[in-house]
This record gives sequence, structure tokens and C-alpha cells, in this order.
Amino acid sequence: MMNLLTNSPDEIVRLITETHEQLSQQRDLSPNNALVNFQLTRLVNFVTQTHHEQDAKNALQVLADRGLVKKMRVLCQEAEFQLEKYYSSAILELSRN
Repeated sequence: MMNLLTNSPDEIVRLITETHEQLSQQRDLSPNNALVNFQLTRLVNFVTQTHHEQDAKNALQVLADRGLVKKMRVLCQEAEFQLEKYYSSAILELSRN
């Protein structure tokens, strides 16, 4: 049997809103930034857990109404780009040695 989290839509919205606030204040969204690593790891761990479907839908609707879905997508895309750039550089550097 699957264990569902009992986070209310308000708790889901709160976590994602806090994550957005923290990330949007950062100039560096690369893995060099410990705060970015912490926030994104916390977010991924949270959203990859199983939530009640209706709670998740309700939270996403609130986030969309506030414009946060689009804003988080932009921040996460930039962070993903920085992550790929960071590790590509690290791999290239290792291959030169």
C-alpha cells in the first residue's frame, strides 16, 4: 500500500512559495551556492513524495493563480542549466588530467 503524505494544500503552497522567495534572491543558481543546493534538494524531496491528488491539484491552482508556477519554472530552468554547465566543466577538467 502506498503511503500518502497528509500535507494540506496550504503546506504545499507554503513550501513552494518559500523556495521561490529564497531562489529568486540568489544571483548564483549554480551548485556552487549551498543555499540553492539546499532549497532545490528540499523541493525535489518534497514533490517526489506521494501526495493526495486533490491536495496537489488545489495547491497547484493556488500557485498558478499567484503566478508562481511560471516563475518557479524559470528559476528551475536556470538552475538546471547552471547544474549542467557546472558538471560539464568538471567532467572536461577531469578528462584533461
